[in-house]
Amino acid sequence: MEGKIVVFTGPMSSGKTTALLNTIQRYQIREIPTLVIKPKIDNRYATDHVLTHDKKHKASCFSATKAKEILIACQEYSVVGIDEAMMFDSELIYVCQYLRAIGKTVYLSTLDMDFRMEPFKFSDGKSSVGDLLAIANEVKKFQAVCTQRNHQGIVNGTDAHYTSRISDSKNLLEVGGLESYNPVSLNFHPRINFFKQLYTN
Repeated sequence: MEGKIVVFTGPMSSGKTTALLNTIQRYQIREIPTLVIKPKIDNRYATDHVLTHDKKHKASCFSATKAKEILIACQEYSVVGIDEAMMFDSELIYVCQYLRAIGKTVYLSTLDMDFRMEPFKFSDGKSSVGDLLAIANEVKKFQAVCTQRNHQGIVNGTDAHYTSRISDSKNLLEVGGLESYNPVSLNFHPRINFFKQLYTN
């Protein structure tokens, strides 16, 4: 079987992990050996399971600290699903390319941008999720729904392509759920004015 890399990406709460787990389940129904992996730092809901924010989808998993640990964990599996890929180090790029080269299928879910609307850098800062998207065979970009309200109190309801941070933390990687982040459309992102003023006098 020829290997491939497929990335599910987009903002917070756009259905990336749901798509990942649904895809993995389809292989499991066909009795193809699968393994779900998540970064050990992501302990929001459970240490040995991947859960969606709404807790409706769940899968047991292997937790890894470094990307290279994935190589040892998935030796006996044909299909690998990696959740919250942006929380790993940049070695993940080469790990995925190796797995594809030896015939494995790799699915990943990841944020595409950080809360500053910039390509999400891996934990070591050497490369970004943009590099992962570049090597993928397929990229499926998801959108959430912007639930911000306008001055009349009406929910925006348009596609949310971006993630806005609610907390005051300045750390680029801050593990959190909907209590810390919101999916928003462009006009509701707090950084829009920064970009609007980039080339104005």
